[in-house]
Amino acid sequence: MKKNYLNTTLILGLTVFNLVACQSQPVDKEGKPVNKVENEQTPQPTSDPNEAQRAIENQAGKVKNNPEFSALQPEPAPRKAPALTQTPALKPIEKVEAEYPLNAVKNAQEGWVLLKFNTDEIGHTSQIKVLDSSPKKIFDKAAVKALSQWRYIETGNSNQQVLIEFNLTK
Repeated sequence: MKKNYLNTTLILGLTVFNLVACQSQPVDKEGKPVNKVENEQTPQPTSDPNEAQRAIENQAGKVKNNPEFSALQPEPAPRKAPALTQTPALKPIEKVEAEYPLNAVKNAQEGWVLLKFNTDEIGHTSQIKVLDSSPKKIFDKAAVKALSQWRYIETGNSNQQVLIEFNLTK
């Protein structure tokens, strides 16, 4: 029993040693560990508004350019959907709703995709291309997939446009 206890202790000890030894830590040119906090100066309180503003801008620049904080930046709001100027607009006889991407649902994102397409001799859509979208690349695949299943009475039309909107409140 004592032998098993020693083996378990040795294994646990090596595991803890490996976990501690494998943690990455910044080093200087000589290979010595560097503590970032020691090398940065903490902003000191000031009564001068100009100095305070400079300190705020300095700290904001550090956060903005730090990849660790880029995921915390808010997503830009989607741009307003463009108005279609095409006349006459084709009317689909078979229209499949686009599936809302799961990540967009989780992040409560709304947006739109402007697509260009042709119709073939039997009314199927072909040569579908994304002209614009907002937010970029979030809804593109879902919109293309949906439009590829649409069908029109009118056939042989080229360079048609359609705007597919994604709204959570539908």
